[in-house]
Order: sequence, then structure tokens, then C-alpha cells
Amino acid sequence: MVKILTEITSRVGNGVTTPYYAMIDSLAVVVKSINNNEGFYALFNEAVGYFIAERLDFSHPDFGFAQYKSDLTINRIPNDSSFNDKEIFTYTVLENSVIHIEGPGMINTIDNKDIIELIIFDSFISNTDRNKGNILIKMPKKGQKAKLFPLDYTHIFPGECIWFDVLKRGNPSIEKMVEDVFQTGNYQLLLENKSFDPIEIRKIGYEIKKKLVNIDMDDIISSMPNEISVGHSKQDIYLLKKFIERNISEFDDIIEEITKHLVR
Repeated sequence: MVKILTEITSRVGNGVTTPYYAMIDSLAVVVKSINNNEGFYALFNEAVGYFIAERLDFSHPDFGFAQYKSDLTINRIPNDSSFNDKEIFTYTVLENSVIHIEGPGMINTIDNKDIIELIIFDSFISNTDRNKGNILIKMPKKGQKAKLFPLDYTHIFPGECIWFDVLKRGNPSIEKMVEDVFQTGNYQLLLENKSFDPIEIRKIGYEIKKKLVNIDMDDIISSMPNEISVGHSKQDIYLLKKFIERNISEFDDIIEEITKHLVR
């Protein structure tokens, strides 16, 4: 269901997708407009990333779709930004008690499982844009452990927002895909003081593998507003589905490539 934005409050930094702080009733959210510099492509990627995370029970913020209504939504930054009636946005709910990772010591209380799951997920969706701004730590409640809290999937898949051009030339090999994730992803602070056991990596991979059956790309795409989903051609969607299907069928190979990078 597409929700109505109550207000748009302010910009969030200077990201290429121009995120804004906003409200949906009393809910504080971060929104990205379909009219950002990368258009519907970025919103499509973000939605697919979050839907796959949801189906794999992978940590993610609550997310959804919203609409600007000229007669209902308050724009508190009219001198900075203007919006069209019925303009579509993605939103993620602002999470309380999350902090940026500023040093490897902050990872000491994070379970290896969290880090391994993150890298498996990023490798599966070919996320080469993991950085300090989109991997946070969720501070624990009393008696619990701190957890990694990843977000932002606007630049996933080979080629990021132009994946449809890249995939026309064929899927990258599993080896290259995982290597690219490690070379471009900012995992240094996560890995610096950690050691990993291959048995542990394969066990976590096996648990994720059992959930891959939950990924239904047709259902995911049909869950988006038409304004986001119809921009891609049938051929684009076919190529993306084949890429995901390949990664599912060769998931064991993804795990083995990750193991080579993590076990030193």
C-alpha cells in the first residue's frame, strides 16, 4: 500500500539520490523521490534489495512506498525543493539507537554471524556500495548484544543503476562478483580484529540457502508501484531474474569464494 506523506522536513546530506527527512503521520522516515538524479532506477534497486532482505530474514529497516499529495503533504523546505502532486517515494523508517562505525574496536561485541551474513547478502545481490554511511550498529537493549544494521540498496547488481546494460553481456562469474564486492565494499573495520572459521561460514551459508526458495521476483516486482516497476522493459526484468536464478543455483560457489576471502 502506498502511504501519504504528512510532511517533508529537510534534506539528508548531499546524496546522489537526494534523500529527505519526512513524516508519515507520527512516523519519522527517510524518503527518496522517483525524481532523484538516478530516477526510478535507484528506487527499483532499493525496493528489490529490501524485499530480498525481507524474504531472507536479513536485518533491514521497515520500508515501503509513499506519495506526495499537494493538498495534504506539507513541504517545509519550499525554497529548496518542490514536489509534484502524486510524486512517488520509497521510505525507510528512522531507527532509534543506531550509530556509525568509527573504529574496529566498536565491532568487538558484534557476532561473527552478523558480519558473515552481511557479506553473503552483499555478494548475493552484488552490492559494491557498502560503506560507513550504510552499515550501522544498532545499540542493544539491556541483556542483548549490539547488532549490525545495514541499509541502502540503490546501487546493487552488476552495473548498479545500469545493470540492464551490463547483464546484456552476460552474468559476471561468481569469482569476479564476490571479488568486486570485497574490493569495493568498506569491510575493513568489520574484519580488522576478527578471524573466521570455514565451517562457521558454510553453516551460516547453509541456513541462508534454505531461505532462497522465498525469493519470488515476480511477486517482488508486482509489489512495487507501477511508476517504479514499469520503467524497465520485459527484457530487463528477464535478465535480472536470470541473474538472481544463477546466484541461487550457484549459491554454494558464492559461499566458497567468500570463504577464500575471509579465512586467512
